[in-house]
Amino acid sequence: MNVRARVLSWGVAIVLVAVAAGGCKKAAKAPGEEAYAAANDKIDSYKGTAAFGNTPAAQELAAKYSAVLKDVTKEGFTGGKGETFSTKGNVLVYRQQTDAGCAFLVHVPELKKYKDDVRDALAKYAWEVAQIVAAGTVTPGKPVAVGLRGTLLYGPVMTGKMGSATPEKTEHAGTALLHPFFVAK
Repeated sequence: MNVRARVLSWGVAIVLVAVAAGGCKKAAKAPGEEAYAAANDKIDSYKGTAAFGNTPAAQELAAKYSAVLKDVTKEGFTGGKGETFSTKGNVLVYRQQTDAGCAFLVHVPELKKYKDDVRDALAKYAWEVAQIVAAGTVTPGKPVAVGLRGTLLYGPVMTGKMGSATPEKTEHAGTALLHPFFVAK
């Protein structure tokens, strides 16, 4: 047996032993990551409703948020065309409400086509709508987050406090900032 074949056979043997011994374990999920993923899945595509929430009250407020943002994106923004296969022109929203604060996961039709100042204006408006919709249900000073996503990826993710006019905005940072809002308390 040549050296190459011997190395290959040892490599296969090592992999088989590692699998048999349980050495191929999945990485542990961050707190709230699984609950976030389940919520995010709900806004993948339009299936008869545009609003979701972890409670009936949260779903009701998600519906208000969705309606306002849908009207604004159709009338005031020129980034996307509005109609996509996944959203069918709807702004899909999941609202997570806990005693610790709230988060809005928002699937915006064709988000990737919103560029520069238009994208910044949309993010600012999305934050303002969250502040208005959450008023009376989130104590001032409690954490609030708004994540805007397109078909697959999140773009702007904003975090801040209830009552704050200016959030921290992160573009394409992933979703780790949203996970803490989905930790079971």
